[in-house]
Order: sequence, then C-alpha cells, then structure tokens
Amino acid sequence: MRKDLFYRIYRIGLGLLLLSLPCLQVFAQEKSPADEFSVPVMPPVHIHPGQAHAPYNTIPPTSGPHVEMHVGQKILKTPVPEEIQVHELEHGGIFLQYNCTHCDDLVAKLEKIAQAYEGVFVAPYPKMDALIALTAWGKLAKLKEYNEEVIQRFIKSYLGAYPSGK
Repeated sequence: MRKDLFYRIYRIGLGLLLLSLPCLQVFAQEKSPADEFSVPVMPPVHIHPGQAHAPYNTIPPTSGPHVEMHVGQKILKTPVPEEIQVHELEHGGIFLQYNCTHCDDLVAKLEKIAQAYEGVFVAPYPKMDALIALTAWGKLAKLKEYNEEVIQRFIKSYLGAYPSGK
C-alpha cells in the first residue's frame, strides 16, 4: 500500500514537472532587469586628446577609446567630447543627455536628479535620435520622453559600476 502510494505521488510529481518545462523555458529566455540596457562593450583603450580611433558602437558612446580627462562639473550646457564621456563612464559615472532646444523644463528635471548623486552628469548631445539618453559603462537607455522612474532605476542600477577599479 505504501509503495503504491509512493509511486502514484512520484508519477504525479513527474507529470507536473514535465508539464511545467515549457513555462520554465519561457522564463529563462526573458531578459533579466540587469540586462535590459546592456550593449556590447568595446575595449577601454587610452588615447591622447585628438588621436584618431575606431568609431563607437553606440550613440552616445558607452565604452571604448577615451582620454584620461574628467568633465570637471556635473551640469554642462555644451556637449561633452565623447572621449571624455567614456572616461567618466569607465570610472562609474552616468550621463543624462538630451537632444532638444527650448526644453528648459526637461533640462531642469534632469539637473535636479543629477544634483542628488555624485558621479551623474547632464549635458546636451545633439547627435542622437532620442530625446534623452542614459549612459553607463556598457549600458544605454534611449527615451522618447521624460520618465523619472526609468532614469532613477538606471542610476541606482549602474552608478559606480565600472571596469577600471579606480
């Protein structure tokens, strides 16, 4: 009797496991939140100011050739050279960049967020096809409209994450 009960439970369990396999496969294929913004990483090559280099694989850049210079301030009113952006990202920084004119309200919102964190920079970036771009080392989010929830999540996930250890 006990042996028969054991085999029934065993068969039921095995059947449930087999029925759940397709569901497990779907979950395994979904991207985890950490991968949501991942892009291929280029080697962190140090170059001299003005030195020619391979083109970046993302716009704005998220990794690759860079100069050993820092931005110097959090809020900028002119675009930051890409080679300097990448250096800040290599050291765990994040850029909140925008592509618009006469968008003082948007810029003020981005600046307010940046002021709350060390290592977050705001600057225009007219070369991109989005209104807002969030960049960290190997991470990129492009937004068509302001979304504070996404911006805060991006900062909290990637601020301070960098390859150089410096």
